[in-house]
Amino acid sequence: MFRAVQLIVLGLLAACGGGREHAPHADPVAGARCNITAEHPWCDTSLVPSQRAELLVAAMSQAHKIDYLAGDAPAAPASCDPYCGVINGIAELDIPPLRMSDGPVGARGSAATALPIPLALAASFNPDLAYQTGALVGNEVRNKGNDLVHAPVADLVRNPLAGRTFETFGEDPLLASRLTVPWVQGTQDQGVMANLKHYVGNTQEGILGVPPLVAAVGGRNLVNMVVDERSLREIYLPPYEQAVEQADVASMMCAYNLVNGVPACASPQLLQMLTREWGFDGFFVTDYYFAQKDTVNTLNTAATLE
Repeated sequence: MFRAVQLIVLGLLAACGGGREHAPHADPVAGARCNITAEHPWCDTSLVPSQRAELLVAAMSQAHKIDYLAGDAPAAPASCDPYCGVINGIAELDIPPLRMSDGPVGARGSAATALPIPLALAASFNPDLAYQTGALVGNEVRNKGNDLVHAPVADLVRNPLAGRTFETFGEDPLLASRLTVPWVQGTQDQGVMANLKHYVGNTQEGILGVPPLVAAVGGRNLVNMVVDERSLREIYLPPYEQAVEQADVASMMCAYNLVNGVPACASPQLLQMLTREWGFDGFFVTDYYFAQKDTVNTLNTAATLE
């Protein structure tokens, strides 16, 4: 639990002015949200985020830590105004809430630029345009008062009927990787954390019931993606791997579905690839409502990676 809380805190403090780990700087905006005092040294933006996170977590109670692992405002995704999700702040520690926006095609829930769908962006084969798109979304998300954006989508097109196909960069893993990396870089250069999704295999909607969330057969919340390791590594994972290694993506959204019989949010195989092989040091956000199948199992799986 300590490590999970530390990673979330690390991401928030990076967004609140301390920059990425290698680029600390004083930020007057961050100072307005977290006021440095002798009792609150974690508000010092001249420290790198990991130093600030260690100071803050050491001051948190167990109740603070448990609360910080859960999302709040469950009705927020319906409007996404002013945010699609939030982790409550800790007033006594002078820590603001972490606010999350949606946005693969533009900042959701308020007046914002309506962008061409990512599938159309992919048709441009233009990494520079992907960077500009990510930067525009990041800028508008930040001006909306949010710290993180649920984007971009690194899923590949495997079923043209899938409801999220328009938000992807197509079916080719090389093209998707080449556009995911600059999109993430553009967003994070605006001081907003990218939340790359949906790790991994969220590629269909189901055939019975009411898609997308409650389809009885083959729906994204119930389907088990059975895939051999070579196909997983060569087809499905390259955009995620490159986003970690080349763009230092801040966070990752784990998918509703199961992968080889294990919920994506609690898969040792997927988590070990992220952290031990690729060096991912960010945090997970579970997809809304139903992706978290077993809280205890997920926390225990994450703990084995420390």
